Amino acid sequence: MGKNKKLALISFLVGIEFLLAIIPSIGFIPLGVINITTLQIPVILASLLLGSKVGGCMGVFFGVISIIQNTLSPNATSFVFSPFIEISGVHGNLASLVIALVPRIACGIVPAMLAKKFSTFTSSFIGSFTNTIGVLVFIYLFFKVPYAHVKQVGIHALFNILLTIIGTSGLVEAIVTSILCTLIIKRVKRGD
Repeated sequence: MGKNKKLALISFLVGIEFLLAIIPSIGFIPLGVINITTLQIPVILASLLLGSKVGGCMGVFFGVISIIQNTLSPNATSFVFSPFIEISGVHGNLASLVIALVPRIACGIVPAMLAKKFSTFTSSFIGSFTNTIGVLVFIYLFFKVPYAHVKQVGIHALFNILLTIIGTSGLVEAIVTSILCTLIIKRVKRGD
């Protein structure tokens, strides 16, 4: 892929990521009891089409968007993603940056690493789950007590709730991401 085409594709994916973040109910889709995010899709596309470095950079952008959204429009659990706010007496901290950034960066690196041995569908699926599982594991490791308090559940119940999120919205996100990434990548490669 030529340098100009690569820059155009990066710009396009950054623009899509930005639009998903600012248009209500597109980047974060409420479906009753679960919420589906689509913000990982441009990150995974960048990873699969342009490699792990570009994918990782797109993951940083995804993470920064999360920090900004949770800082400017906080909800009850925004302390998990923003070190700049305090909710219910709990202040975000450096662990908030880890949660907001590390899973998103990994989401941009893992698919490119897997693409050499696995299909686009499988690489996308695992990339999406990398984000979901990473975020939830870090929430449990760094903020389980205040997060459980905000959710008004015990620690054991919180663990089960997080597992349920992985098996419901995480699974739906991974399937939708895998289908869309497979279709988009086929179309992009046909256009080469």
